[in-house]
Amino acid sequence: QLAREKKLIEVLVEPFYDNIKSARLNFQAQQIGNVFFEESGLYNKNCFLQIEKNFRDAREWSIQIKETDKDTGLKAVQIIDLLNKYGINEVDILKLDIEGAEKYLFFDANYAAEFLKRTRIIAIEIHKEYIEESSILHVLKDNNFTVYKSGEIHIGVKEN
Repeated sequence: QLAREKKLIEVLVEPFYDNIKSARLNFQAQQIGNVFFEESGLYNKNCFLQIEKNFRDAREWSIQIKETDKDTGLKAVQIIDLLNKYGINEVDILKLDIEGAEKYLFFDANYAAEFLKRTRIIAIEIHKEYIEESSILHVLKDNNFTVYKSGEIHIGVKEN
């Protein structure tokens, strides 16, 4: 009954148009609606981003985003702004695989607390080259998450 009362929405944030195009086709093929696509990168403030391809082994999956003063056409988006834009009061699952940009979301514990207080479950790949795993785990624990590890992913479940 709860599922019928909730408005189920999925928001996909992706800096690459081709990935958005593929995801859109996959969602359509599976007849999944209420999906919104944001061609941008998650960050802790509004700014422009540039894509760097020299991360790790410099292969096609080895990318990261960096802040820039230049108008690259790629805008940063904040999680709270997305929640407000789409009228989302509570996030059932927040999945973050953002190639090191989690550093910017969790560096300031107060900033992270703003979106974590509206999140029930978080799945995050922590890139240790950019931020200490323990610092993110500490922020999650301080926001009442119990954290489990599954492969490269940490899954935090809100205790209450």
